[in-house]
Amino acid sequence: VAPWPQALNDERRYLTTLEQDTRREIAAGTRLADAVTRIASSEQHRWQLFEDYNSRNATTAFSELEWE
Repeated sequence: VAPWPQALNDERRYLTTLEQDTRREIAAGTRLADAVTRIASSEQHRWQLFEDYNSRNATTAFSELEWE
């Protein structure tokens, strides 16, 4: 059992990386299909189910943030 709120540090890091990478790809004019493979890729080794969920997370983040 991890102490609160430190238990969320890994998730917070992932979500911050997801947001920052998404914003960078949008600013660079990267197409969604290409950006999804790069967004949060630095987190891949830290998450057991990364391959199952990251592309969906990246697509959702891109779709939300591109209209800001």
